[in-house]
Amino acid sequence: MLQRCSNRLISDQERIFRFSRHWNLKYESSQACTTGKLQFTTPSQPIPIFQLLSHDGILSEEDCPRLNGNFTKDIGRRIMKTMVQQQTLDKILHDCQRQGRISFYLTSDGELASIVGSAAGLHPSDIIYGQYRESGALLYRGYPVEKMIAQCIGSVGDRACGRQMPIHYGSKEHNFHTISSPVGTQLTHAAGCGYGLAFEKKDNVCMCYFGEGTSSEGDFHAALNMSSTLHCQTLFFCRNNAFAISTPCVEQYAGNGIASYGASYGIPSIRVDGNDAVAVFMAVHEARALSIEKQSPVLIEAMTYRMGDHSTSDDSTKYRDTPEDALPDPIKRFERFLAGRSWWGTDETQKVCTEFRDEILQMLTKHEALPKPSDRTLLDHVYDIKPQHLIEQTAQICTKEIDFLRNPTT
Repeated sequence: MLQRCSNRLISDQERIFRFSRHWNLKYESSQACTTGKLQFTTPSQPIPIFQLLSHDGILSEEDCPRLNGNFTKDIGRRIMKTMVQQQTLDKILHDCQRQGRISFYLTSDGELASIVGSAAGLHPSDIIYGQYRESGALLYRGYPVEKMIAQCIGSVGDRACGRQMPIHYGSKEHNFHTISSPVGTQLTHAAGCGYGLAFEKKDNVCMCYFGEGTSSEGDFHAALNMSSTLHCQTLFFCRNNAFAISTPCVEQYAGNGIASYGASYGIPSIRVDGNDAVAVFMAVHEARALSIEKQSPVLIEAMTYRMGDHSTSDDSTKYRDTPEDALPDPIKRFERFLAGRSWWGTDETQKVCTEFRDEILQMLTKHEALPKPSDRTLLDHVYDIKPQHLIEQTAQICTKEIDFLRNPTT
């Protein structure tokens, strides 16, 4: 059927095509806009996994130009050193929890290429919202390990005054927002942060880490939709480690992984080998540039595997077996790549591990001997300037503390 519009005849198909902009639909032509065929859409083809290193750590010659000017020797060595240090720290603090010296811990074993490689792809002034397994990103930025140990033990050296669970780090100096325990809350915070960066036309991005299980939270979808429609400079980095605690991916989603959600929200997306530190670095490096240039969020799905338990409160042997086709160890894989370029010596890994282990043990001895934060600090840091009613309550705490010390039996 033809209708007259602006003194010319247009078809119904053309009319719908023109009006489709009000629905924000992206048809390429009027012919693609409508159809008389009754059909239901089917899942798209699986998104390929971006990979630069073979499982033996070999970079193909055709991939070399991707790295020129971006991935330097210094960056490579720093990534490697940080991964070894984080693995060493994880082993010691995990054992400390088993010995009753700290209350809780999470390790990063198997996922360090995703965590540290992505941190290396950012600028130090970019803002990070972590989930809870990203201490390697903070360590890469130069956060002192002593502060991590003080936080896990809850000594007077803990800047949070012992109020947070272990591994809930935060550092304004390192642009790393404090970890929040509830699943997914960081996603909407990061969307708002990315909006602020775009609004102020900053050459920075906000990086938000989360696991594939978090995509089942409503906050995930709200954050992606907000970021897309408001053109937020936020990178959403999903560590897909195959298990959301005990829930496998097959029970988590029926679609084509997490990266496929991006298309629904109009967000550029990529799936990367999360055990390939070089590929992760390049994916984040390019996603950052794209986000700033286009004022757009980017969704990155890093395919990896959690080698250990979810946390010290978990026993993964109850719900999964060690896979026969296990992915290669990301540290050894990256070590072979660096050694192939003569960027890393044969004995350096053990040397870094030994030196860092000694440093950690010294810090543990020091902070276990320190007292816990005083009760009188309970109401500190709640307000920038403490209001009168909290001053009075602090005085009451001090009075009760003194009374107890004088007569502990009452």
